[in-house]
Amino acid sequence: MGLLRFLLAVCVIAGHSTRILGLPLLDAGLAVRTFFMISGFYMTLILTSKYHVERGGGYWLFISNRFLRIYPSYLVVLAGSLLLYAAASFKLHAPADRLQYWIEAWRGRHYVALGLIFLSQFSIFGLDIISLFDFSAQHGFGLKGTLGDNAVLAWRFNFLPHAWSISVELFFYLAAPFICLARRWIQVGLVIAGFAGSLALLTWAPSPASLAMVNHFFPFQISYLVLGALSFHLLHPLFEKGRIHAAWSWCVLPPFAAAILFYGWLPEWLAEVGTIGLGFFAVPLLFNLSRRVKFDRFVGDLSYPMYLSHIACRWVILAMMGVKQKDDSVLVPGWELLPLTVIVSVILLWLVDYPVDRWRQARVATREGVRRPDAHAGEVIASKS
Repeated sequence: MGLLRFLLAVCVIAGHSTRILGLPLLDAGLAVRTFFMISGFYMTLILTSKYHVERGGGYWLFISNRFLRIYPSYLVVLAGSLLLYAAASFKLHAPADRLQYWIEAWRGRHYVALGLIFLSQFSIFGLDIISLFDFSAQHGFGLKGTLGDNAVLAWRFNFLPHAWSISVELFFYLAAPFICLARRWIQVGLVIAGFAGSLALLTWAPSPASLAMVNHFFPFQISYLVLGALSFHLLHPLFEKGRIHAAWSWCVLPPFAAAILFYGWLPEWLAEVGTIGLGFFAVPLLFNLSRRVKFDRFVGDLSYPMYLSHIACRWVILAMMGVKQKDDSVLVPGWELLPLTVIVSVILLWLVDYPVDRWRQARVATREGVRRPDAHAGEVIASKS
């Protein structure tokens, strides 16, 4: 499973750079949705085997440990991004890119909106909502597509704009004990409602704001997260107990890998349906095949810091290329962005994630009354998802 998570992170990086090894990798947005499905699987795993939320304090322990998984690295990367912008502004003798938008909005006295955006930068909550809006110096903030052609996307106020997906994850964590442990018919209903709502919105109320909601807003991402929970409940026990023949992997994994590696060469509808459909079967299969492989666990651990830091690494490379302002026509070479991101991620992993994770595991062990250096192999992987 770690290799899959690493590969999905590479797909996201490739979505913000040139092709890596010339491969038409999975669309970055679809890679994020596949991450959501994996997250739903892992949250269900740890809620049924590690965090017993029905006990006193179990819900708080689960939520606080998930926040400890997310926030330390996020805040470190956010601080680094702010320093990059400060350095760029000093070098240019003028506010760089995003800072200019903040100044324009401040001069326009949009204090409430700026205050909410500021809070979201540090709390993460609400970053998915910002994606629904545009900004113009003349009109301020408004729903996407309503302010004219000169408006800029409001997410450009975010210093980690791709963190909208982490906002979705945090909302999911708050509801996970109720969703992941719900009856199957409720989970199926949530999946159907999510996909039906997306289709209805795009069919009957098509607009840039509707598309933004379907692509970024938490309620419309719930289907992917719950699919992961269903995958755990329906398939994980069968793979774990060997009730599904090992040859099944040859029916699932090769086409799933092909959908990820050669997405750009496939019909869009086939690639999207295939990735999510095959992923539903591939996630529990890969978990049971790799759960005790330490190297696979390490590679998977890199996925979160890679996702967090790749945009800041991209800014560094653009600066070295002499790019002084936003220019969508300038692409960062993927062969430069990927290794730089991996190096930064390894540093984050060893200096931030692993020390915090040892504390997280100790909190669980203390609550269970068992002193142990680590949790079960499968649970450790899940804790780092």
